Amino acid sequence: MTSTAVTRAARSPREAARRLATAGTAALLAAATLAAPAAAASPVPGCAPEPVLKRYVSLDRPVQEVPVVLLESCDRDEELVVDVLGPRGLVDSLSYPVGEDLDLWTVTDQAQPGQYVFDLPPSGVSQPFTTAVTEVKYGSKAALYGRRDGVDRAEVRLTVYSLYYNGRRHQYESREGQRATIQILGEDGRTWQYLRTVEIGRGGFATFTLDNKYAATYRVVNWETDAVFPRTSTSVTVGRA
Repeated sequence: MTSTAVTRAARSPREAARRLATAGTAALLAAATLAAPAAAASPVPGCAPEPVLKRYVSLDRPVQEVPVVLLESCDRDEELVVDVLGPRGLVDSLSYPVGEDLDLWTVTDQAQPGQYVFDLPPSGVSQPFTTAVTEVKYGSKAALYGRRDGVDRAEVRLTVYSLYYNGRRHQYESREGQRATIQILGEDGRTWQYLRTVEIGRGGFATFTLDNKYAATYRVVNWETDAVFPRTSTSVTVGRA
């Protein structure tokens, strides 16, 4: 992957997308604490614009538009440009004309996994600014299937299905060789307890059999890696033998 993995869309479609994304601006403002702040010094008091976006961006489709709201408490008299810095340097720049507080960050599935920092360009800084950080990784999927097995149906056979999004092929594929953790719901009905770690095999499957004649609820959690987000399956309940 190269530093050109994250690209900007043409202005005309971006303007259309901007209008669609405006409806979600209020929700992003309410979630302002999701951006990790780090202040940049400046002699101008009383105004510290802050880009606000979701904390995690999952690479799970060829392209997506991520709304980035500029939170500010002062009136600007000129356009503000915010650089997007990825693991390999500058990958994009967002533009906020006077009177506008929303731009869209175009992310493709060729993006380099890692941290992305939103900050002012290194030159021309004339005001305080609060940077934002988001984590970009490939998405994953997890599913768990359970049924009774064995003599007197006293065994529970659990089948794990685990996938991750391959950006080079634009599709989900087996997480063969990776690990996942099977959990069982505790007697309190709220706490999940460790049951077994399994290694994903060919086709994305792994199986585990245990002795349990009583009804129980299970789920599986994909392990997180440097490039792939974790994922928790929906729970499955296997009834009493």
